[in-house]
Amino acid sequence: MEQKIEFICEWRTGKYSISELCKRFVISRPTAYKNISRFEEDGYEGLRELSRKPRGIHPNATNEKVVNRILKLKENHKLWGAKKIWKLLYSDFPGDAMLTVLIVHNILKKHGLVKPQKRLRRVKPITTGLSVCCNGIVNSKRAHKIKTELKLCAKMFRILNSLIQTFNLLHIPLY
Repeated sequence: MEQKIEFICEWRTGKYSISELCKRFVISRPTAYKNISRFEEDGYEGLRELSRKPRGIHPNATNEKVVNRILKLKENHKLWGAKKIWKLLYSDFPGDAMLTVLIVHNILKKHGLVKPQKRLRRVKPITTGLSVCCNGIVNSKRAHKIKTELKLCAKMFRILNSLIQTFNLLHIPLY
């Protein structure tokens, strides 16, 4: 808005041509002429941003009669969902509107008549830092020590196993 007002003020002085002003304000010439014509018609109020909202009703919008009927059915039967309402409406308005369950649901949702279902979420196990052993609960430091010792034993077992295989290949008796 401020840039448009500044542009108009510079244009009204008459010192610069439209092309020079367009280069200076980095706008196109059609935009400049549009701003000038809006200023000449409505003054500084014409330079405000116009609403971009569509002016009319969307051509694919659901008929107002159908929407009112959906809302009335939901009001009378609070526990009914979109599927049940759609089945009743399909018999009432067979060729009038291309209704689907989703359209009925969206209309109910738009008017705040649908509660989202609670999703069942998987519960993650709670870890306390303690590990359970056959005797009961063991301190986590002790569990770490046991785990390290088991890894060391497994490594020694692998080395011993490879030595035995080597001796077997060389046909050397172990006793």
